[in-house]
Amino acid sequence: MRRRPDGLLFDYVRYPRQAGSDSIATKVADLWVFTPATQEALLRLPKDYKGLEFIRRFLSKGYITAGDIGEVDKLYPQEDEPMWEGRNPPVPQKSLLTPNQRQPILESELWLLAVAHAMQGIIDFVTLASYPANKNNIPAGVVFYRDGNHTVGKGYDSRLQPWDRFPNSLE
Repeated sequence: MRRRPDGLLFDYVRYPRQAGSDSIATKVADLWVFTPATQEALLRLPKDYKGLEFIRRFLSKGYITAGDIGEVDKLYPQEDEPMWEGRNPPVPQKSLLTPNQRQPILESELWLLAVAHAMQGIIDFVTLASYPANKNNIPAGVVFYRDGNHTVGKGYDSRLQPWDRFPNSLE
């Protein structure tokens, strides 16, 4: 910024592409959500103890079981549905479904939460990195790979580049 550039351009603002079958993120271990700061931010999303416990278990093992659901229900019997930021279950599943029936629903929602959190890391980075340029009225832009933001089968391209969510201030 001291050199007063005409503009600032960020290139390769995404996670690295993994090789072969690893180029598709299909499990939580494929995502870049294991630094202490990243996990701390993810563990601030629950709105109750059940949500926190499920997120912890999902991060540590990469899955949850019907047994986990039964254990967490016993740990926090006063709470109905596990809640975290963005979760809005249509009906109270605890009273209507068995742990075996709830398991694939909760695991899928936890997977989507982890993917969204990993994508948010990219958005947060470009927002923070472009702040000095924006503050000094210097145009900033981002080079992106438009195919780096899509599902592949039951997973996501490992680059996880949410270019469609980049701030409007970036060219």
